Amino acid sequence: MPKHQKKAAIPPEPLTFAHGQTVPGPSLDGAVLVPELSPEHALVVLRVYRTLRMCARWGWLMGPALTDERVEEWEHQVLRDVDVRYQERPDDRHLQLITAVASMFSDLRHAEETEINELYDSSMHVSEWGLQHEKNEVTVAFPAATALLWVDNARMAWLAGKLFRTRGMLREAEYWFRRADRVATWHEDWDARALSLNSLGNLTLQVGNYQEATELYQRGLRIARRNGLRAREGELLHDLFITASATNDLRRAEEYARCAYERYQPNHPKLPALAHDTAYFWIGRGYYRKALDVLEAVLPHIVEPEERLRALTNTARAAGGCGNRLLFERLWLESWALFYKLPHGRPVATALIELGIGAACLQDWEHATEALERAVAIAHRSREADVLVRAEPILKQVQAKDTRGLLLARARPGKDGDTFASDLVESLQLFAVQK
Repeated sequence: MPKHQKKAAIPPEPLTFAHGQTVPGPSLDGAVLVPELSPEHALVVLRVYRTLRMCARWGWLMGPALTDERVEEWEHQVLRDVDVRYQERPDDRHLQLITAVASMFSDLRHAEETEINELYDSSMHVSEWGLQHEKNEVTVAFPAATALLWVDNARMAWLAGKLFRTRGMLREAEYWFRRADRVATWHEDWDARALSLNSLGNLTLQVGNYQEATELYQRGLRIARRNGLRAREGELLHDLFITASATNDLRRAEEYARCAYERYQPNHPKLPALAHDTAYFWIGRGYYRKALDVLEAVLPHIVEPEERLRALTNTARAAGGCGNRLLFERLWLESWALFYKLPHGRPVATALIELGIGAACLQDWEHATEALERAVAIAHRSREADVLVRAEPILKQVQAKDTRGLLLARARPGKDGDTFASDLVESLQLFAVQK
């Protein structure tokens, strides 16, 4: 039998990808950028983008070949325009964009004197501007083109995939994550490879393919363990826990959660997220008491509005399950104050379902109906069918004043679970001190 092969097989032509070095999109490079930009800025941005794409096709050092006098004159004109804007309109919302693309063009024109990571910095400034102003195509176009230019950098390809996924462009995100995996394999960048497999697993999980997601996570986990990547191992175990709990594999879920916790010690930034997810897993099984202890310890660590609303409403549900009316009412008020500040989409609808269940556990039918009716209305408006499937039966139960299936608080003996809850609370307290 052949010996066990420790390294992943390297393809004979590792940088020949399924789609070649292209950015999926219209036939005219950069055409999708124009509708997002004012006429005043579209030409400048489009020209720099097309220059970047040309260099991606023909090589980093193609930039200095742009020696046409008109090109040089145009470069100086753009740079002068940036200086004028700094002096006359320092609060111009397009200043960051134009400054970044001007810097990028200068880097391309003088490539022999420029480090490619400087170009990466400029592309990220453009992307940040796109995120701030909700310009989806601008957000992803420049980092993706830079990743094509920096062809042997797996992390750039991964970043492009992450940006596409953030903007809901899942097919393009998959393409970039797979590209990152191939480049990481070629360069034996095992951390980048584990990261790419983790992201591919998240993408697959997002479309409901739990089996393939689990396989991708396990592949990444083997790579992380083989190469001593403790933090990455914790993240993969965390995602395996999410997948196992979603498929009702309760024994493995708790096991994965505990292993992820051990890898996250003592101060991994995702420790509060793991504690929150574990507490929600316990809520689903009716263990409200230990879930509430953990969630109260988690709340000070979650500040991002959408995530905080989710944590507040889950804590409110646990408080309702424990019969703690005073705590539930305080969390109810804080949740609604945050609710009015957020876009009314899927995350808000799912949070309101938890709030409604918490009220129902206290037999507070008025509040339960209010939260659940609002969740159903938002789910209808945003066409979230799976949220409706969950919310409508619960609303009918509440309208019938039937708590069966809602109030499941119980105290099964479980030494590991109980110890785990107290361990999480203690670690979160230490996490606060370390921060």
